[in-house]
Amino acid sequence: QATAKDSSRAYVVANLEKQLRKEMVHEVMPGISLVDRQGKTVSLSQLRGKTLILDFWATWCAPCIFGMEAMADVVDRYKSRNDVVFLFVNTERIGEETKKRVSRKLESLGYTFDVFYDPENQAIKGLKIQALPTLLVVDANGKLRFRHTGIELTSGRQQLADELTAMIELVRE
Repeated sequence: QATAKDSSRAYVVANLEKQLRKEMVHEVMPGISLVDRQGKTVSLSQLRGKTLILDFWATWCAPCIFGMEAMADVVDRYKSRNDVVFLFVNTERIGEETKKRVSRKLESLGYTFDVFYDPENQAIKGLKIQALPTLLVVDANGKLRFRHTGIELTSGRQQLADELTAMIELVRE
């Protein structure tokens, strides 16, 4: 049985999807490889057929950390889905000290995200990342569909999670 809160939320989500459709892009993704925590190279082309969410962030970026609460909610929503992949790309200079700092930060926040690095800044340059956080949503065909830079600190966790969920669902249509 639907409650007033449920129907109100459905209205908000429908309007959000309508607005997001206007913001969709259709960009070709450049060939990009990232490095995981163990040093293994992962090419985004290897993940073709899956919806990719790339979150470019840094430990010193307060808005990045603020947005991770919502990201954690969305990761949890899709944890049983193997067709949606989250790539948290730390933009700091890679090194053992950086890896330790990143691990400590995520551990202190209770997150178990898969972290990747861009050691040659190939992704940052190829995708023209100019500010943090930057969130990209790539469809299963390898096309960049959403580019979202920055975060409104007045947005609530639920609002941010709903927005990302709507982006994911729109590219999966």
